[in-house]
Order: sequence, then structure tokens, then C-alpha cells
Amino acid sequence: MLGNFATGGLGAIAVLATAAIVSTGERASLLASPPHEAAMTPPVSLAQASHRPIQLIDRVEAGSDFDEFRDRLWQAIQQRDKAFVSELLPAEGIFIGEAGPIPPEMLDIEDTNSSFWQTLEKMLAPQSCELDDYPGTLPDSAVWACPNIASAMIPPSAEASETTVTTIPEQVAVVGRGVNVRARPQLGTSVVGRLSNEVVELDRTTWHELVQSAPETADNPIEGWTPVILPNQIHGYVYNRYVYHAQGPRALFELIDGQWQLLRIVIDEDTSLS
Repeated sequence: MLGNFATGGLGAIAVLATAAIVSTGERASLLASPPHEAAMTPPVSLAQASHRPIQLIDRVEAGSDFDEFRDRLWQAIQQRDKAFVSELLPAEGIFIGEAGPIPPEMLDIEDTNSSFWQTLEKMLAPQSCELDDYPGTLPDSAVWACPNIASAMIPPSAEASETTVTTIPEQVAVVGRGVNVRARPQLGTSVVGRLSNEVVELDRTTWHELVQSAPETADNPIEGWTPVILPNQIHGYVYNRYVYHAQGPRALFELIDGQWQLLRIVIDEDTSLS
């Protein structure tokens, strides 16, 4: 079973680096919903429940070398430019989570709908990156991490208490404008709420059931579904394209010999739902 990239490391995401994966815009910090999920009517009321907005801040300087590279990479992802993306991978292979190096030929790049492509698209979609303290291949090398969901959900401040950090696995960020929350994990079903750049509770019980009964629905990082609990305690499902987790996968990029490379896909270890 493939890992769930949409929720960013929850449950089955740890198996990303196993044989399962290797066998097989608009520039802004907000995602625009596609036609089938856009809020075309006034948002469904969430009563007067407490909302928890999330703001993604892009740390990349406009016009910088990495900024230009990221724009080119996003175009390549949209066009499924296999040649361009292949050149970003280290010749010896890439680490995904704790597994690797995984040779480029084992990433199923030829399949433009593979988990690798979908995960790459998911990580770059928010267009919100920051410098990471992950050690590069050279001393004092700048390593950029995309996306920076963790920074938005766990601000590096004194207010980020131990309690806040330990409850993060219970939460997901819905990144987008007017994203539909549906009654069932299927397009076209009734809408029970709408969210715009907000942190909500993960419905863990339903998540476990979904992983067991319909793993293909839970696992797909783009077209799958994540069960959530709205602030007014209504339960529903959000399209995985818009769902991110603080501990989910992030791509690390480093400039090596004048060329940007995808150094690693980091998946934090403490993301199990078990």
C-alpha cells in the first residue's frame, strides 16, 4: 500500500520508501480550488465555532536563483517533463524517508500518474518554501524545503508548547480557498462545509476504517480523501489535493555544481497512526 502523501505522513506514509512506490499556476501561498471543488455559492455555515486559520509564508526572495528554478520546476511538473525532473535527481539515487538511495530508474518517472509525480506536485503546489537546517553536501550549503507546512502549524516561538506539538498528529491543514467538505469521500456528494486555509481535526477513527476498507481512496495524494471533523463537530471528507500535515513529506533542494538537485524527500518518523 502506498503512503498517504496528502495528509503528510499519517499512517501508511511510512511505507513510501518501500517497494510499493518504487514498483509502480498561480504563484501564491494559497491554492485555488479546481472547478469541481470551487465554492460557487456562499460557504456552508460552520455555526459560530472557533476557526483556526493557517498562513503560509514563502521565504523565497522574488527573482532569486531558487525562485526562478522553482518556477521552472513547477512548469515541468505541470507538463510532466520527465527529462527535466530526471536531471534533478542525484545519480546515486534519492533518499525517501529513511530508505535509499533509490535509483532514479526505480521511481517510475515514465508513469506520469505515479505516486512520485503526484507527491512532487503536492509538495510544490503551495509555492511556500523556507531554508532548512538539514545538512547539505557542502559546508554552509543552502537547503530549501518545500512546503513549509510545519512552520505554519508549529510556529518556532515560546507559545508553541509541548502540548501543541504533541497534538499536531491529530490535525491537518486544508490549504485552498473555499475547499468543499463533503459528506462522503466522493465528488458530487453533498457539501457539509467549506474551509479556506484552516487547520482542522483529523477524524482518526474514520481514517483507520478508510485505510482498511478502501486504501486506494485514502492513499492517493491528489485524488484521495481525508476524513476531518469541522469546528462545529460535523464530520466530512476533504479532497487530498488540499490536505497537508505538519509532519508530512517535504522536498529538499540544494545547489550542487551550479545545478539544483532534489536532495531528499523527508518524512518525519513520528507520523504513525498506530
